[in-house]
Amino acid sequence: MKKGIYRLILRITADFILLIGLVAIYLNNSNYDLAVNNSKIITIGLIIRIILFLNNGYGYRKRTAINDFELSIKANAYALIFAVFSGYILKIDFNRHIILIFLILILVDILIREILLSIYKYFDIWFDRVYINADYKLRDSVYSAIINNKDLGFQVLGFIEKNNEKPKYDKYQSININDLILKKDKSFIIIHAVHELNQDLFHEIKLLGIRQYIIPQIDSLIIQPEIFYLLSSQQFLLLPNERFPNLFGNVIKRTFDLTASLTLIILMLPFIIPIMLYIKISNTSIIFKHKRIGKNGKLFSCYKIKTMKNNADEILIQHLELNESARKEWNLEYKLKKDPRVTHLGRILRKLSIDELPQLFNVVKGDMSLVGPRPITNNEIKYYGNYFDDYKKVRPGITGLWQISGRSDVGYQQRVLLDAWYVSNQSLKLDIFILIKTISVLITLKGAY
Repeated sequence: MKKGIYRLILRITADFILLIGLVAIYLNNSNYDLAVNNSKIITIGLIIRIILFLNNGYGYRKRTAINDFELSIKANAYALIFAVFSGYILKIDFNRHIILIFLILILVDILIREILLSIYKYFDIWFDRVYINADYKLRDSVYSAIINNKDLGFQVLGFIEKNNEKPKYDKYQSININDLILKKDKSFIIIHAVHELNQDLFHEIKLLGIRQYIIPQIDSLIIQPEIFYLLSSQQFLLLPNERFPNLFGNVIKRTFDLTASLTLIILMLPFIIPIMLYIKISNTSIIFKHKRIGKNGKLFSCYKIKTMKNNADEILIQHLELNESARKEWNLEYKLKKDPRVTHLGRILRKLSIDELPQLFNVVKGDMSLVGPRPITNNEIKYYGNYFDDYKKVRPGITGLWQISGRSDVGYQQRVLLDAWYVSNQSLKLDIFILIKTISVLITLKGAY
């Protein structure tokens, strides 16, 4: 509880510092009356923004990055509408570029969030201690899900004993639920992941003031559901709600793809040209074209800067014949961590994902999108199974959930599920979030090889 209050205080402080900073910038304007009016509009908007944040528990209640991003978009949009409306009602003359300020604030919120996360972790007010109450067969998957979602700040202390079965994680304690209740310690959280939840036990723990989370046991729910509560029976319905874009959504996404990709091409050309000239001097070709499957199953030539040696196919065949572990890795993941075909420069380009920049031209042509499933070959269709139908519904992307979830550290089957999840839950908001997270992944080189 105290940690949540500390986080809330820091979050409010950050917003008021932002408010004071923006007002100070406007008051420095040579036109004093206009500066005052602009400051009034900014102040109205940011106060509304802070109220909306507080109402949604922002800072106090922990969320994943995508949930915070969604809240930031809504809060800034409502704040802008209310501020502009107030300006017209109160007849306050202000600059229209204030609209741009609120759009920029969405990106500023991401920066503020990362700064505050570092502060939270430094002062130990971010991580909450957690005990897992899970069926024995579910422990591995629940444990992995919790530690891999670091945004939630859960620190696993141990597992609640189930029929005297001990968890395989030796460094975590195993504790009886009754002993845990007798401690009357409210500083930890219990996460339930069981097929049959003991309602009496859940209520008893609730009365003690101990926070509890529930992970519903519904296997392979790819589609983000809509929830309908059945109050009379204390149950709920989950309606899988696929978010396939309509005509307007497709136009918006295509416009965004074209605008962003053309801008990136112009910005990146000064960096790409020297690299391509160097490759041309030491190699026979600069661009590598490979057939990939696009929307509606149509084949297209996917562009990449050439990072492999000229006799790459022969090298691969020979390497797989002589190396059994590499052969197993290739058959399982369809790629190698230590690929003998890649040149020294190619390894650097791949780590930084510079080799994929020519795919921006694929986006302009309409073969690909900035965000989407990872483009696959005909040989990979068998790994997708029934999910291949989902894959074909959209354009493959330069980046996607796979790239921001660990890149090459993610197993192939998990990649398939991530692609299927994206197709069923796609939105412009999600695309922007993935693009922003991609920048973070490229800087840290997480999962790159």
